[in-house]
Order: sequence, then C-alpha cells, then structure tokens
Amino acid sequence: MDIITQAALGGAIAQGGFKSHQRRGVAFGAFCGIVPDLDSLLSIGDRWQGLVTHRGSSHSLLILPLLAIPLGWLGWRLLGRRGHVGNWIHLAFWALITHPLLDLCTTYGTQLFAPLSNTRFALDTVAIIDPFFSLPIFVALFVGFRAASWPDKASRWARRTLIWGLTYLLVQLIWTRANDHVFRERLATAGFEAEAIRTPVPVLWPVIRHAVAHDKDGRIAVSKQVLWAPERDPILVLKPDDSPRIRSVLASPRGRIWTWFADGMVGIETREDGTIILSDHRYGLYSDKTYSFFKAELPPSSPVYQLEMVRPSRSRKNFNLGQEWLSGWQLISQD
Repeated sequence: MDIITQAALGGAIAQGGFKSHQRRGVAFGAFCGIVPDLDSLLSIGDRWQGLVTHRGSSHSLLILPLLAIPLGWLGWRLLGRRGHVGNWIHLAFWALITHPLLDLCTTYGTQLFAPLSNTRFALDTVAIIDPFFSLPIFVALFVGFRAASWPDKASRWARRTLIWGLTYLLVQLIWTRANDHVFRERLATAGFEAEAIRTPVPVLWPVIRHAVAHDKDGRIAVSKQVLWAPERDPILVLKPDDSPRIRSVLASPRGRIWTWFADGMVGIETREDGTIILSDHRYGLYSDKTYSFFKAELPPSSPVYQLEMVRPSRSRKNFNLGQEWLSGWQLISQD
C-alpha cells in the first residue's frame, strides 16, 4: 500500500505490542515499516529497472527475517539501549514482515520469494490507497501520541485497530473471491474462455471490482462489477492489434517485462500515426473501464528496444476525483 500507511502500520505494531518502548519504539516501528520500499531508489534513472526491482528482494519473506536481526540491534543501540535487544529484533521482524503481507493484498504484485523466484503474488483485496484500512491506524497513533503517559490506553487503541485491519482485509478477500466466481460465470455465459481472471479493487469504492480477464488469443474482457447486480455494467471485449512490429515489441526485453508486470492483462493498440500503445488493464476508472494508469508507447520511427513508459503526469491527466466518486456511486445506487 502507500508508504504512509506502511509507516503507520509499523508504528501501530510497536504501540500495540511493544508499549514499553513508547515513542522511540513507535518511531522505530514506523521506520522499519518503510524500509522495504527503499527499493524505489534503485529505479532512479531507469524506470524499467524499477518495474523489476520494486517489491522484489526487499519484500521477500526469505530476506526480511534476516534483515530484522541487524536492524533491530541497530535500533536498540541508537535509541538508548532500552530493554533487551531481542525485543527490538522482534519489533523489527513484525514491522518488516507485515509490509509485504499488506502489499500482497493489493493488485500491483509482490515477489514474496525473491531472489529464488520472480513470481508476483497479489490477492486483489484492497486498493493501493484505502482510507477504511488506513484512517483507524492514524487515529490510534494520534491517541497514542496524546496518551503517551498512559501506555496501556495507547496500546489498547493500537491492538483494536490492528484487529480491525485484519478483519477488514479478510472480509475484502472473501468479497474478492466471490467476485472472481461471479465474473467467471459471466464470462462463460458470454462465451469468453478466460485463461486468467482478476477482480481488483479500484480506489474510493471498495465494494466495486474492476473485473478483467484474458484468453489464449490475448483478448481482454473488462467490466466494473457490483456483486449484488453483476450485469449492471456489461462486459467489454477488447481485441489486441497485431502486426509483425507489435510481435517484435512484445518479444523485446522491455516488452517481456511489460507482459510480466501486467500479469498478461496487456492491451495493445496502434494509433493512426503508427505509435504502438501497451496498457496494463488490471486498473481502470469508473467512468472508463478501458483506461489504464500504466502505459508504454513506441513511436513509429523508433526501434523496438526504445519502448518507453508513459510518465504518470501524462497517464493520469484525465483522472477527475469528483467524477470518479460520482460514477462509482451511480454504479452502486442505480436501479
């Protein structure tokens, strides 16, 4: 999830389970909570490298438990050597390990077993930003800050918040799996033989799912799905463009990275001027289910190895928060 929530989660773990460390422990837990995302620094100057390394080894369940040992010792040493060093290692472990487990609940994909495997796991449980999960944690930390002289009260608030967060994630996971089942039935009825399906959570409305699938021919099926009225938004099937140049792009190193990153949900189109556009259809807007925040393009005169990602400032220029909120509400509430 977003880095602020990850820091808050690490701080809440310290506040709820390591109250004797008090404010220093909360600060240390928050720091440990963001350590895995420092891998973003590796992508400076090379955004394609960022797709490969982000949520890679720094998010691995094989590496983070080992990292907790020196990191916990360093926290104990720099923050006054309070308590037993083992408690600081224990805190570092939980603040570190919950980071990839929370990222696992999103759609982006997390390489839990890197560097032994580059398989990316995603449960499609929550959006990258979800106030229903994050805000209670912020409130608990605020209460803990104000009630620093009463550590029992601060600890109770944090523990209740962590229980709420876990419960919310479990409910959302069940909701996602139910949407998977319904979407698969809808596709079968429509005669679309899906090789893989996903029902990620868009921002703003966690009861709605962005349902997407691909078949063996590379066609993409998309729909915004409300579980109690799944036919409310019809399934749209997108047929990818095809040409020798497109096949060369997809076979290039960057093309293979894109297909891997998008988990096969790749949209392919050619503009009138010959520019090739690759899209990641795991994401979409309520107002436009074919829209993608993640795109790459290749101008007609460029060699295939110069496929470039579209900068976020360009790919998100049509995003209107108010319009998305209204479109989502209409999808939920219409008769």
